[in-house]
Amino acid sequence: MTAEKMIRRASDDLGLSGRPNVITRWYAERNGSKFLRAPWCNMAITYWARHSDNAAAVLPKGDRAYTVWHAQDGERGGRWHAGTAANIKQYARPGALVFFDGAAPTPSAESTTSA
Repeated sequence: MTAEKMIRRASDDLGLSGRPNVITRWYAERNGSKFLRAPWCNMAITYWARHSDNAAAVLPKGDRAYTVWHAQDGERGGRWHAGTAANIKQYARPGALVFFDGAAPTPSAESTTSA
């Protein structure tokens, strides 16, 4: 398990667009056909984590297609840090998930890998 391995796996999908695509097809096979054409930003996190041996660190409660649920998993697990610039600098490292709230002025970081 390494952040670098997940980042390398994600970089393989740069330019991927539309749906269905390889990620939504994979996710739908595991979790139901309703995900085939659903927004897939967090499905991609699940896909990359599972295809880079990082699922235990990134998916503490299992597959996630919905970003809010994934962020709540991190919050419940004590890996959530408010979206201040100081916290982002302190906790966000390669492999950390950073969730953005479109209504909020700053992101929040979830530390998912050991430093």
